[in-house]
Amino acid sequence: MIRNHAKKIVISSTIFLLALTLAISLPMLHSEHEMANEIYPSVSLPESHLGKKVSLEQAMQMATFKVKTPKSLPTETDLLQVYISENGRHATVLYSNPTIKTITESVGSDMPKAQLKIFMEERKDNPIPSLEDGLPPLKIEIIDQGKVEQTKFVEQPLPKFSKVMINNVEGVLFTPDESKHIFISTLSWWEDGTLYSITADLPEPELIQIAESME
Repeated sequence: MIRNHAKKIVISSTIFLLALTLAISLPMLHSEHEMANEIYPSVSLPESHLGKKVSLEQAMQMATFKVKTPKSLPTETDLLQVYISENGRHATVLYSNPTIKTITESVGSDMPKAQLKIFMEERKDNPIPSLEDGLPPLKIEIIDQGKVEQTKFVEQPLPKFSKVMINNVEGVLFTPDESKHIFISTLSWWEDGTLYSITADLPEPELIQIAESME
C-alpha cells in the first residue's frame, strides 16, 4: 500500500515478492511500486514501503521466519540498512559496495542507494515452479475515502530466467533483459517456508556463492 495524501493505492498480486524483489531488482520486471508510478506518476515512492528501519538483530527478533545473512560477500561490501514489515513477514537487507553498479531500478525517492539487496519473505508455498506459467496481472486500485475510485490490471512481463541449484535447492536466476526493463540480475529460491532473493550486478557464480553462504 502506498499513501498519497487522502488517497491510497492498493496493489495486489498472487506472487507479491517476486514482483517486488525482481527489480526485483525482479528484483524483476518492474516492482509493483515502480509499475504504479508509471501508471500514476504523481505517486511518490517513500522509503517506508519497505517497512520499518531496524538493526539486523532487531529484524531477527521481529521476523516470523529465519532471517539469514551471507557469510561470503564481495570485497568492500558493507551493511547499509535493514527494513522489516510491521507484521514481520518480510525483510530487506541493503548493502553498499563502491565497485558494484547501484540498483537504481529498485530504490524509492528517499531510499539509500544500494548495490546489493537481499529480500526475504515468509511463504507457505513455493512460488518458483509457478513461473513456468508466467506471472499473473497486478491489480491496482486507487481508493479515496474508503471507496474504490479506479481499478487497473497490468500485465507483468516475464523476464529471462534459468534454473540453478543452491545447496541442493532449485532456484531461478533472472538475468538482465532491457526489453523487460530488467537491468540487474536477481537470484531467487524458496527454502523452509521462506522465499529469498538476491539482487546485484554480479555474475552468476558470485550470486550463487553469496546465496550458498547464507545462514
